[in-house]
Amino acid sequence: MLTISKFTYKNIEQKIRLHHPFKNEIMEKLRQVSGFNYSKTYNYWYVPYCKKTYNELKKISPINIEGKRKFDSIYINIDKSIKRITLIHPYNKELWYELRKIQSSYWQKKE
Repeated sequence: MLTISKFTYKNIEQKIRLHHPFKNEIMEKLRQVSGFNYSKTYNYWYVPYCKKTYNELKKISPINIEGKRKFDSIYINIDKSIKRITLIHPYNKELWYELRKIQSSYWQKKE
């Protein structure tokens, strides 16, 4: 089964995110889908968000559409030179309380 979800690519356009794990035979079929690509920024395999692409995906494998997760769209940036891990995320009250429990964590509004 192929699990997909919708996401906004570079805050501009909608894409369909393809979730791992992929079997080799499914990966070969996915490479045939028009617009199949990998984002190093998000670490996702994705395809264009359109009906044609969705129909191509349905031919490959049954599809499970993933609903919005509790902590969706968390991006992690690791800067080894200053020994800092930065999390970029939308506001989520439960996530906020969990992050505040981490020792030596702080909120930086500008970044």
